[in-house]
Amino acid sequence: MKFQFVNSSSWSSYEKMLKNKEIDIIPNIAITENRKKYVLYSNFNYISYSPVIVGDKNINFNNKLEDLEGKIIAVLNNSFLHNLIKKNYPNLTLLAVPSSSKAVEMVLENKADLALGNLSTLQYIVQKIGTRILKP
Repeated sequence: MKFQFVNSSSWSSYEKMLKNKEIDIIPNIAITENRKKYVLYSNFNYISYSPVIVGDKNINFNNKLEDLEGKIIAVLNNSFLHNLIKKNYPNLTLLAVPSSSKAVEMVLENKADLALGNLSTLQYIVQKIGTRILKP
């Protein structure tokens, strides 16, 4: 079996390509009722999705999203987390961005206080850029 990597600049475009059958696989995509209409999911017994918040080491966060009121949270536009937070925590300020890299970039440029996303993705991005000012 051969795979061809398809590069895109935004999550929304990947999701649109999947919906239009232009691509076949997106790893680690969260299950939603809407996506069940056009996505066939693999067995998640061996895969976990761990959300994480990345931000300045000096920001206090006690694992309660309510603690983040007044903070700007960069999150992947139209992602599972974006829609979940928008629906269930309307008092939080979200900055929708096209990619996880852009979310981290917004924090580094002080345009957002925190980046919210998948643990493995954000951890990779933070390690890749080599910054020690952010903590997952």
